[in-house]
Amino acid sequence: MDSIEAALAALDLQSKPNYTQTAEEYGVDRTTLSRRHRNITGSRADGYDSLSFLTKEQSKVLVNYVNDLTNRGLPPTVAMLRNFAQEIAGKQPGSRWAARWIEKQGTSLKSHYLTPINNLRKKAESAYHFGLYFSLLAQKIKKYGIKRQNTYNMDEKGFLISMLTKLKRVFSRAAFKLGRVKDTIQDGNRE
Repeated sequence: MDSIEAALAALDLQSKPNYTQTAEEYGVDRTTLSRRHRNITGSRADGYDSLSFLTKEQSKVLVNYVNDLTNRGLPPTVAMLRNFAQEIAGKQPGSRWAARWIEKQGTSLKSHYLTPINNLRKKAESAYHFGLYFSLLAQKIKKYGIKRQNTYNMDEKGFLISMLTKLKRVFSRAAFKLGRVKDTIQDGNRE
């Protein structure tokens, strides 16, 4: 307990508060002690909390939502985080809000750039593997008598063109330590 809180507790025990004596005893400013005791001003922490974009309860809700998304394998991007905060608070956060908020939640959240291409897909990218795939495909087409006009959606499980760049994701620090969040975020499924 810091000195101002101890002085406030001592004043609560007095029948008639003596601000001067209590301030001298605990080494705090008399005016500050008097104003805090009479609820004219609040603590600095309360003042900082009132300036925060999200309240402590709203921040807890958002942290839980990020953890839930992480557990589902869908860690949100920073832009998504700003949208979630806007839905909670009812107003648009500033452009740097997400970075500051993630830093403030450092014990439970982490942000990092993750590669959106599946590792297995990346490892399989070779002429040898492509050759194997197309020779197997040609065998199946011949075996089952599939006509050319009946072949479609061959690239349905291919790369998402808009997802080839690295994206900064926000995720649970615990999931990162357990290895559930890797440098890849795609499970290989596009459906």
